[in-house]
Amino acid sequence: MSKSPESWTEYVAPGIYPMTWLSYAMEKGLSRSDLVYQAGIAREDAVSFSLGIRVSKLYRLMMDIISRLGDDAIGFEVGWRMPPIAFGSLGQAALACDTGRDALELFQRYWRLISRGIQIDVSLNGNLYVATFTLLFPLVEPLRHIVFELAIASFYRAVIGLVPHAAEQTEVWLDVPEPSYGSRLRDRIPGLSFGKPIVQIRCPASFMDAPLPMASPAGRLTAIEQCNAEERLLKLEGKVSFLVQKKLGIASAGFPSIDEMASQLNIPVRALRRQLAE
Repeated sequence: MSKSPESWTEYVAPGIYPMTWLSYAMEKGLSRSDLVYQAGIAREDAVSFSLGIRVSKLYRLMMDIISRLGDDAIGFEVGWRMPPIAFGSLGQAALACDTGRDALELFQRYWRLISRGIQIDVSLNGNLYVATFTLLFPLVEPLRHIVFELAIASFYRAVIGLVPHAAEQTEVWLDVPEPSYGSRLRDRIPGLSFGKPIVQIRCPASFMDAPLPMASPAGRLTAIEQCNAEERLLKLEGKVSFLVQKKLGIASAGFPSIDEMASQLNIPVRALRRQLAE
């Protein structure tokens, strides 16, 4: 069943997103403390967003930065600042893969850990590996093109980070007319095309089947175990145990008692004890 716009905005976005948006805004001279205050994420910022923030708050932060900077290419710029290593355990697992193909399969398997609003499907089409990006929730402009360009830029950086010599022969398709900043994007993605029927990244299979220099079976398995742990935690989202972990994670003056936690969650103490026990 598809989620309504009201429910999906309550998902939790990984901390790397607000941190990267804030970092870019600070590059442009904006005040981090002011942005954090305006977005209502001061408490989350106190622990460096280690547990992420609600998508609704992330979008508030994004829209504030967009309105202040007036840069239509901001999604691309933020995505470009998110190479594989920025994606934590998933990025580490990808870097430790034997081949680029293995890394692409990992990104598809665990993509939900780093993006809840876009689905990615990787397939072999003739002599090309094709990654197709699909928006799962309705977004209006400018957010639609910003979100797509962010995802495309970060994924493209992952591809050329793993296989640098693939850059010149990797195609990137966007399904919108070419914007005024199109040449700015092509400076970094030579194979970028606009006005396509779908959003895709297309890379020759021969490049993705080449061995990767940082391949490490032990490192990959360790990182995948952490991905699995994060995935299990993600499945708890919306449940009481997850909400409790969130509140414990942002506690700044000692941890609350069970009675205080029940009051914060607006549920009876006995019900909280029972649900945590379950």
